[in-house]
Amino acid sequence: MIEKQLIYTFAMFISGLIIMGAFDIYRLIFIWARRSVLPRMILDVLFSAVAGIFAFIIIYRYNDGIIRIYAIIAMLLGIFFVKYIVNDIICKKIRKHLKKLVSRCRMGLLKGRKDL
Repeated sequence: MIEKQLIYTFAMFISGLIIMGAFDIYRLIFIWARRSVLPRMILDVLFSAVAGIFAFIIIYRYNDGIIRIYAIIAMLLGIFFVKYIVNDIICKKIRKHLKKLVSRCRMGLLKGRKDL
């Protein structure tokens, strides 16, 4: 019995990771898309519905549809883990590489001006 609950808790933590990771990808894709309000509202509702369906599939698969408070907490911990730990590490690395790229581009532009 306790093993089943541990697996359920772990599955909810992993589903929180997946949902937040999918949300980050969704957010990045939407930055490049058009910025009109209606499509964004529709896509937000669709994303929320898909995320909710995914969470309830996990709940039904691992705990016969019984929602426990520790499962919700585990999912929230997964979401916060991605949002505040993983994203910070990734954003720092991306920022570091972008700074290098920008400085190299500036150096290239300055060299080009000296040759003129």
